Amino acid sequence: MNKNIEVINEHLWAVKFSYIPYINEIEYKADPDTPAYTEPARLADDGLLILNKDYKGYNIMKATFIKIMKMSDKQLNFEIEHFKENKSKYQIIYAVLLPCEAERRTKERMANNGNNTNSGSHN
Repeated sequence: MNKNIEVINEHLWAVKFSYIPYINEIEYKADPDTPAYTEPARLADDGLLILNKDYKGYNIMKATFIKIMKMSDKQLNFEIEHFKENKSKYQIIYAVLLPCEAERRTKERMANNGNNTNSGSHN
């Protein structure tokens, strides 16, 4: 494994996105309108979520995703539907990241069921 990749868990990796175009283990498609180092995260087609260590809110996002990823699908969907308290910056981040985790799980399930032919390479 590339020393620039931090494997937080099997579904969550972290890397400095300023390096991402040069890391062979991560499929990267450049977006001319958005330099990689400005992205907070990327979601691969196979459900792998890659956080940007260069991003200002990286530590908060990492801690929040670790917490959210431990939820059951039922609990995650409940939180998405009922979490409306956007009072602090942490609550806002939480509310924004909940649907991101739901999308990650959907992509992972599609990839595992063979319904996705364009999965990111990160082996």
